Amino acid sequence: MFNTIRAEAQSHARTGGLPIDNPYPKGTSYHEVWDQGFMDGLLIMRRHYAETLKDYNKLLDDHHRVEKEYQSFVTEMGY
Repeated sequence: MFNTIRAEAQSHARTGGLPIDNPYPKGTSYHEVWDQGFMDGLLIMRRHYAETLKDYNKLLDDHHRVEKEYQSFVTEMGY
């Protein structure tokens, strides 16, 4: 049961839900497990964001490198 609650909370976090949407009463172990799952979901999103940002910056660096090479070629050829 706890794994299901945790998975639901992770999914809720990844789909833009809020932590105040916890459906379980405060003071119960279900409430705490849901909160933990929600935080896990946010941490997963943060890790994916960091990986995506790293990949994007690498692509941007590659784009700038190719652009500089092209400009050097244009200058060298006298266009």
